[in-house]
Amino acid sequence: MKRALPGPNAESQARRAGTQIGGLQGCRKGVRARQVRATDPEFAIAISGGGFRASLAALGVLRFFASAGLLTNVRTVSSVSGGSVTNALFALSYPTIALQGFTLEAFDAVVTTPLLSRVTGKSLTRKLIANSWRAIGPRTRTDVLAKALDHWFFHGATLSQITTDCDFVFNATNLHTSVRFGFQQYRVGDYVIGFTAPNPKLRVAQAVAASAAVPGVFAPVVLRGHEYPCDPGYPPRLVDGGVYDNLGIEPLNRLRSAYSVVMNAGGVFRVGKFGRLPIVGTLSRSSSTMYRQTTALRMRALVDSFQAWETAMSAGDVPPPTARRGVVFALATSFTQVSPAWRSPSRPEDPDPIHLQDLPTSFSRFKWEDAIRLINRGWWLVGASLSTYHPDLLHALPALPPIPTGTS
Repeated sequence: MKRALPGPNAESQARRAGTQIGGLQGCRKGVRARQVRATDPEFAIAISGGGFRASLAALGVLRFFASAGLLTNVRTVSSVSGGSVTNALFALSYPTIALQGFTLEAFDAVVTTPLLSRVTGKSLTRKLIANSWRAIGPRTRTDVLAKALDHWFFHGATLSQITTDCDFVFNATNLHTSVRFGFQQYRVGDYVIGFTAPNPKLRVAQAVAASAAVPGVFAPVVLRGHEYPCDPGYPPRLVDGGVYDNLGIEPLNRLRSAYSVVMNAGGVFRVGKFGRLPIVGTLSRSSSTMYRQTTALRMRALVDSFQAWETAMSAGDVPPPTARRGVVFALATSFTQVSPAWRSPSRPEDPDPIHLQDLPTSFSRFKWEDAIRLINRGWWLVGASLSTYHPDLLHALPALPPIPTGTS
């Protein structure tokens, strides 16, 4: 039987760290966020959780930037859970893509092809079940998940191996501090305990597994081997980043000059077959309601910040500090006034986006047809959003690019 780690509540931990939960001031010590090379225009992308559904839709988002000649302008990518799989593949392949001029062909060769082949070829869920016996002794199901992700996608790469030419953020939730815990190539931590340089042995697969460790399915990741500037003496206990923010937008808040592109590929309100059970059903409904509410509030706040920027600029005023530029959309987002220039047979919209939104939130095998539709849906949504609200950013409107052959 595993020994439970002692853990303070968020308030007591914050007091020991010298800060206040809910206040404006956190731990000011430690590794500060870096300013990556500025480009014009500059884009910051946030990719939600949602299993392989989110991974595939995120692939479409990045393919749009490559097909529009804007991939080099992406300076930050923040992700949660399933979105972190695509984010990590892009991060590790970034130098290769950059060396070949950030072309779509280069991106497809090292990101699209390996991800699509794995997701449509085999079930990661079945692999986890087959290896569940390995979660015996000190190892957990989350360790098994990290090992499987490493075998499928990341091949032992460490977090510190990721280039610093673009900022990549993998988001988890720290149960000890109740805030977002971020993994970046040059720092790990949260605003309560502070940020420190990652252990040189910390693998990308471990960061992605922590980002995807859904409570109740996977055990929390106890991240040892780090000393934080405001460390109260307890190692972080990390679960799915979606527990705190399933959109992964918090790292984008400091990037006022960037255009934020936020994709919500999360699930819909559903309690499943346990919904009628007296206790389990109530807990499931409560959890689903809180998730739905927090995500809706974050999306509404994003829209408000975009509108505040537009209002200030149209009036010739300086935008307020909370104002931002950008777009936010979900898989089933409908456009009643999409730019006429975007409407074209070469850019077809999916006829049934509700079907895509209703696909399971899992790491199971996806049908080839559904995978292609998810990729193309992510691509279409970015193009429709930017061409409608920020048409000046697109020098030319690309046609929907075909998926490279040989990936089925």
